[in-house]
Amino acid sequence: MKRTIKVIFLSVIIAVLFAALVLSVGAAESAGKGIVWNFNESTGFLELNGVGTMTDFENAEDAPWFSVRNKIKTIGFYGNITNVGSNAFRSCSVEELYLSNTVKTVGASAFEGCGNLKSISLPGVTEVGAFAFSGCDTATSVSGEKLVTIGDNAFAYNCMAATISIGDNVTSIGNYAFYRCSSVKSFNIPAATKTIGDHAFSYCSVLATVSGGAALERIGANAFYFCAAMKSYTFSDSLEYIGESAFEGNRYLNSVALGNGVKEIGANAFFKCMKLTTITGGKSLERSGKRAFFATGYYNDSANWESGVLYIGNCAVAGDSNCPVAVTLKGGTTSIGDGAFAGNNVLLNISFPQALVTIGDYAFSNCSKLLIVYYGGSNTEWTSEVEICAGNDILETVRLVFGSYSMAGDLNDDKLINATDAVILAQHIAGWDIQVNLIGADCNGDGSINAMDSVLLAQYIANWDVELKNPGGNTGDYGGDVDIPSDGIFDKKQGDVEVPSGDLLT
Repeated sequence: MKRTIKVIFLSVIIAVLFAALVLSVGAAESAGKGIVWNFNESTGFLELNGVGTMTDFENAEDAPWFSVRNKIKTIGFYGNITNVGSNAFRSCSVEELYLSNTVKTVGASAFEGCGNLKSISLPGVTEVGAFAFSGCDTATSVSGEKLVTIGDNAFAYNCMAATISIGDNVTSIGNYAFYRCSSVKSFNIPAATKTIGDHAFSYCSVLATVSGGAALERIGANAFYFCAAMKSYTFSDSLEYIGESAFEGNRYLNSVALGNGVKEIGANAFFKCMKLTTITGGKSLERSGKRAFFATGYYNDSANWESGVLYIGNCAVAGDSNCPVAVTLKGGTTSIGDGAFAGNNVLLNISFPQALVTIGDYAFSNCSKLLIVYYGGSNTEWTSEVEICAGNDILETVRLVFGSYSMAGDLNDDKLINATDAVILAQHIAGWDIQVNLIGADCNGDGSINAMDSVLLAQYIANWDVELKNPGGNTGDYGGDVDIPSDGIFDKKQGDVEVPSGDLLT
């Protein structure tokens, strides 16, 4: 009987020791071929040693140390292990991490949710996968001088990370990479970085200084959304794209140097940057999204508007709802921003320079009074070289006038025929020293300017059934081009403009 008890007792001890051995020394295949692991429960130290590639786990539960994840305090990598497997230490209680220089990649979600990790040091790592350190909200610093690629959400919610130090080799910063890292105060964009992903630094609320980015080409949507402490930013000429809402809500941002390589700025990119009063650069801007600069200090300063139009570089980004009834875009204007004149119920006619290339989405939507569009080029150029984006159906129904402008009856070149023109004509005939469009002054096209033209103009303004026609063959109804294109000056589907009773101003 006593022998039986001894045998049973001995068997229990062996079983316990065996279980402890299994926990302490993991099989090579469980962590990766050629890699073994040890866990010291009394110290909370998990050691991985060996040569080769660590296993990528489909779920955190698949890791052999999952059952003791809440007891792990320190993790150390030794030997020649080349990577940290995906989901390997997700949601464990690790406080300190030591990676050897041989570790080159950290897999997706490898340390996601490790809320006790004090700092993140990546001495030899070149690539950090998606969510790798997301939710490590007590980490006070992030460093990785050899990093090349930072995946989506890689360091998101590192709320205590006051310093982020990464080398100049990083080519891309993923979406949400540093999302809500609310303690970081400055960031230097590495020299090799070409792309900053969507929401990369959103809600980094004390991020005051962003520098570098000599090779930067693209800033994603919401990249610096509500980075409230940022005061200024200088873009390099390599930058081509700024995504929608990229800097929206940065209430202390006061100056932006866009650089001269920016081709497209997304909707709301600088929306509600109330103190943004200085904007320079932007000579290559081709597309400006709706409200890209709306509610900025620059937008709200009337001194920045020219005859009812706000320009950034050669792009007309916005039109004043109380603009003149006739607007002439300045020479060299190559594009009109999305929604620039949308809903304008004042505008009667507008003149585009020959340089125009792009009319943005809904730039003239709901412009109910728009009657005439003047374009400095030919009909062929309008059709082949000007991109008219969505929501501009009205441009298919208005009267189009191509080429040089000389409308009979318009003596002051404001593209309106009204009482002001009649006064100017009378003053000119009386010998006053005033500036007059002499082609427009010859209202009957007989080659001379006299009382007959004055009478005809007065009748026209009074809505008599008369026609104004200058020597070039252009009438007062719609103007035209002295050198009429061979394919016709107007679209065949368009009819004559009906002049409102009284004059065009009513």
